[in-house]
Order: sequence, then structure tokens, then C-alpha cells
Amino acid sequence: VGYCQGMNFVAGLILKYLKSEAEAFGAFCVLMGDRNYRELFLPHMRFLHLRMSQLEQATPPEIAARLRDCQITAALYAPQWFLSCFANEMPTTFSARIIDALLQAPPDVTASEVLMKVALRVLIKLQPRICGGSASSGENFEFVLKSVRQVPKSWGAAELRALLS
Repeated sequence: VGYCQGMNFVAGLILKYLKSEAEAFGAFCVLMGDRNYRELFLPHMRFLHLRMSQLEQATPPEIAARLRDCQITAALYAPQWFLSCFANEMPTTFSARIIDALLQAPPDVTASEVLMKVALRVLIKLQPRICGGSASSGENFEFVLKSVRQVPKSWGAAELRALLS
């Protein structure tokens, strides 16, 4: 896989925290190869679509029903999360902790597994906000999607740490 959109967030973040370009490149190669992060970037993004489908299936029923009622699929929020290790949507320190967890994970743990767990925790934390309303789906599409995409950006360091513990 050559360069794909989204990789810059991850590569840039790794470069920010490591001492040299060589170390950053090595870490990026481990992430792409050993942790199989590259599967999300393969042509036709087949594995990204698979992971989004798995996320929808693993989402707790009440949250899944609310998203479905508002006609919000994982395609509207998960690609930004998965392809950037949340760097496009969250504070860089949060994304750096995810990348750190990926690099330190046991060899049999893939990037997709870790990203899926984080995505589920984000959705669960959002449950009171996105499942609390009773207005029609048309009125809530924008509210719910904005909640999923924007509210996590406002969480403090302690809330974000709790998601990864």
C-alpha cells in the first residue's frame, strides 16, 4: 500500500513523539505491518467497510437503534476514526495513546481490534446524549451526528483517559 489519505495524521503524530525520522518510520512500519493497520487502506477499502459493519453489529442495541432511526451509518463517522487513529477527531494526546497502545499490544492483537474497542467506548459514552431525545429522526439526524462527531472533542483529559483504561 502506498500513501493513502489519513495516513498523514498517524505518521505525523508518530513523528511528533519520536526522536528521529528513522524511529518514526520504523514505528509506522510496525503499525502498518505487524499490527495490520494497512488492511484499512487496501484498494477498495474492503476491510474498512468490513470493520464499519462489525462496529454497527457490536454497537449496543439502544445506541444502534437510535443511529438507525436517524439513518446514521458508521460510514458517516467511523472512517475518520479508524483511518486516522482518531487523530482527525480527537486531541492529539488521545490519538498518541491509541498509537502507543497499538505499538505495545501483543503480536496477535490487530490495529482494527483496538480501534473497534475505542470506537465502541466512545459510542457508549455518548449514549445518554444521543439516546436521550424523543423527537423524530428527521429533527435529530443533525443533532445525533453532530454529537458523535463533535462532542468527543470537548471531553477533558480524564474522560479520554477513562476511555482507554
